[in-house]
Amino acid sequence: ENILIINVLKVISLSENGGISKGELINLDTNKLKAKWKDAIKNIDNAYNRVNEIYGAFKQKYIPIEPMILPLAALLLHVGKGQDSKFKKIDRWYWNACFCGRYSQAANTRSESDVAKMFEWISSDKDQDILDFFNSYDINQIDFDNIKKYSYLHRTIICLLIKSGCKDFKT
Repeated sequence: ENILIINVLKVISLSENGGISKGELINLDTNKLKAKWKDAIKNIDNAYNRVNEIYGAFKQKYIPIEPMILPLAALLLHVGKGQDSKFKKIDRWYWNACFCGRYSQAANTRSESDVAKMFEWISSDKDQDILDFFNSYDINQIDFDNIKKYSYLHRTIICLLIKSGCKDFKT
């Protein structure tokens, strides 16, 4: 998988400044860039791996909403390793964002907003939801008969089926 330089810059900027506008990318501190560059690349790769191995997107085309990779990478960069309670919060953010289609529009703005709030939530001992879009959908209201193939909702459901152990969609 090729990682675009702009995405590395965005992950660093999200984790350092909380923003990914052109102005913020241009004004990134070169010392921070040098210090975070390899970790940002590693965490973009970790985000793709997590989406594949933990969230069930066995092929790139099944990633529910690909623009979520960058905020996910920034969150993984922030958390580091071995902190299960923090990963549970990231997982909660991920699945809620997938089900409500949060990143299907205005992904940069949502990334900035969510990452700032998630950093706060991850750093706290609070277990309650902090993001206003959590539970903004009612799974009982989803019309499963009319979900368009390869829509974000279709891909989200495919990932959940895979995550739950489904191996064959035909039988």
